[in-house]
Amino acid sequence: MDGSGTSVNPITVPLDKSTGLFSYSRRATPASTGLTYSYQWSATLNGDWLAFTPEAAVSNSGSPVEVITVTVPAALRLHPDLFVRVTATPAP
Repeated sequence: MDGSGTSVNPITVPLDKSTGLFSYSRRATPASTGLTYSYQWSATLNGDWLAFTPEAAVSNSGSPVEVITVTVPAALRLHPDLFVRVTATPAP
């Protein structure tokens, strides 16, 4: 591990717009890493990314790496072009 907190490919299941589900992996103990995770979306990839609250974010309880399955809100899935990302930032 390079210590940077990045993953080579943290997205384990890409977004399925019909169900709103996607999955990503992260260390199972975010509190010990000092990171806070948030979710953002864009319809263009150009400009601002907007925060959203998932309908659900469920862990598979893996250790030391867990997979989080996120449900994107139905209203966002109505956009013809939808891009989502997960950001990890140092906790305040």
